[in-house]
Amino acid sequence: MSGLKGTLATPQPTAAKRQLLCPAHPEQRIEGNGKKYFLYLLNPEELTVRGMPHKTAQLVIQAYPVLVLNKNWLEELFCPRCGRAAGAM
Repeated sequence: MSGLKGTLATPQPTAAKRQLLCPAHPEQRIEGNGKKYFLYLLNPEELTVRGMPHKTAQLVIQAYPVLVLNKNWLEELFCPRCGRAAGAM
């Protein structure tokens, strides 16, 4: 056995959930309705803007005519105190 006797792995801290606050009520957290609208791409130019080489982008769009970006979405957020949508100031 090596010289690691008695060592324990330290747990990694969990990522803190990002808190968005209402511009009109800075103490109030903004909430979402949980519904996500995923973004999608339809042509190779949209992929090249995101940094993909043009040839690769063409192949991807040929294989997937509607490419859903599962890590990019829009979500409606609102202030429970005033009911105002975030960004509708």
